[in-house]
Amino acid sequence: RARVRRVVERCVHLDQLLEPELRLGRVLAFALRVDEAGDGPVVRDRLPEVAVDWELSRRQIDVLRLLVQGQANKEIAQALDCAENTVEMHVTQLFKKAKVSARGQLIAQFWRGD
Repeated sequence: RARVRRVVERCVHLDQLLEPELRLGRVLAFALRVDEAGDGPVVRDRLPEVAVDWELSRRQIDVLRLLVQGQANKEIAQALDCAENTVEMHVTQLFKKAKVSARGQLIAQFWRGD
C-alpha cells in the first residue's frame, strides 16, 4: 500500500484539472498498473474485505477486480468471456452496493474502505 500511496502522491500533482473523484480513480488505476503482476497483492488483499462489506457475488468480485485495474467494460467482457451488457449490469450493481454513481467514485470507495 505504501508503494501505491507514493505513486498516487506523485501523480495527483500532474492531474489537477480533472474532477476529484475522476482524478482519484484514474490515479489509482494508474498506480495499480505500476505493479508488474497486474493483480498484485494490494488489490488481492483488499478484495475479500470489500466483497464481504458490499455482499458481492463471485462474478461481481471478478468484475470489480478488473475494473479497479482500469479495464473498460469491453475488456472485462473479453477477460470473463461474457457479453458487454452483462458486465454493464454487474457494474451497475456494484455502483448500487457501493452507493456511488461513477467508476472513479467506485474505485475511490474500494480503497477508502467505508
